[in-house]
Amino acid sequence: MEAICSAILTGHATCHDIELLLSTTSTQDLDKHYNGFTPLCLACKLNRYDLVALLLGRGAQPNTPSYYLGKLPLHFACDHSDGNIDTVRLLVAEGAEVNVRDEDGNTGLHLACTESNVAVVKFLIASGADVMAGDIDDETPLVRACYAKSVELIDILLKAGSDANHPHGLPLEIAVRAPSLEGLKLLIAGGAEVTRNAYLSFASEHNYLDMMKVLHNYGVDVNRRGQLNLTALHHACISRESSPDAVRLLLSWGADINAASMTGDTPLHYACQNFALDKVRVLLSNGAGVNTLDATQLSPLLVVLTTRCQPEETSQYLTLMKLLLSAGARIQVDTLERLKVLIVYLQSSTQVKEGLFQLLMHHASRPLPLQHLCRNSIRTQISAGVDEKVCCLPLPKSMMLFLQYDDVLNDEAVSAL
Repeated sequence: MEAICSAILTGHATCHDIELLLSTTSTQDLDKHYNGFTPLCLACKLNRYDLVALLLGRGAQPNTPSYYLGKLPLHFACDHSDGNIDTVRLLVAEGAEVNVRDEDGNTGLHLACTESNVAVVKFLIASGADVMAGDIDDETPLVRACYAKSVELIDILLKAGSDANHPHGLPLEIAVRAPSLEGLKLLIAGGAEVTRNAYLSFASEHNYLDMMKVLHNYGVDVNRRGQLNLTALHHACISRESSPDAVRLLLSWGADINAASMTGDTPLHYACQNFALDKVRVLLSNGAGVNTLDATQLSPLLVVLTTRCQPEETSQYLTLMKLLLSAGARIQVDTLERLKVLIVYLQSSTQVKEGLFQLLMHHASRPLPLQHLCRNSIRTQISAGVDEKVCCLPLPKSMMLFLQYDDVLNDEAVSAL
């Protein structure tokens, strides 16, 4: 048996070579193992149809497992992306069990779906393969097709009776994370429940705007809570992948701008933690509370102050802090004195540190100037979408820019710190 298996493993043994070796081998020895594999398993693993046909013709059994994860010849035969349909057909014709599992719970259908092998998948289904068979993690062939991003296989499996929600809504989650927009649409059309999991959060986190729109159109709850009590808007503000456009979309659908997570953090807290100035502007433009405290009694301003800033982030850090202060964020003098050490350890020049401390002390010890108070009052009255709505008002351009915090965002004094 060692000689036959070794010859097959070379990859260039001909049928004649194997026939010569078989001439000295009894039929009952054909299913013996060498290094855990039978000759038939090896021939299927290497996708050698000619050798598979030869071995089966000489009496090799199609359902003798290897010692490698309990895989049978059919498992090895199905584990190819193409060129193996004839081998699979032959094994099934010779009695291979189509629904037999290996030690990981894989059927041949699982493996063919993993390889996106449409021809083999169609054949196995026509031969009675169970489309709802679960592996050791209860993942069905449909889950594998979703991982493979194969829209064609998703369609085939759904039409063959696969459950779009099994297990635990996983197919839809994978389609969102993949991402596979067409796969997502097929799953929903096939009965996937968009309300089962926080799918909108997954899409928002990765800035999949088209997927977000599809999920919204099918009625997903924009304020659904997921792990740590996070909403999709939280995820959009936490993620560095997500864009201000994702934040705008969620807000336009009614996302709760001041929703608190399990730790009491609002979307503004998370955007500030990432120094995401553009997202902060969108949130402030739509009424985010600048003085809301999280569970550790940190406001968005204090989140900025207590988050480590890299040298290349200094300009954004300073602009963000001044924007929050101009929008009405408050800080107490005693709080500032306690947090002064954080400014000392800021990776910037002494001039920057001193300028920042003076800026904060100025706001801590004095109320906002009247014109700033008026600006914030006007913005509050305008309500959601302030920055966009201001442009439609019959005001001088200088006034429009002031209402949009242009004096803060383009402050040369901040840039010079």
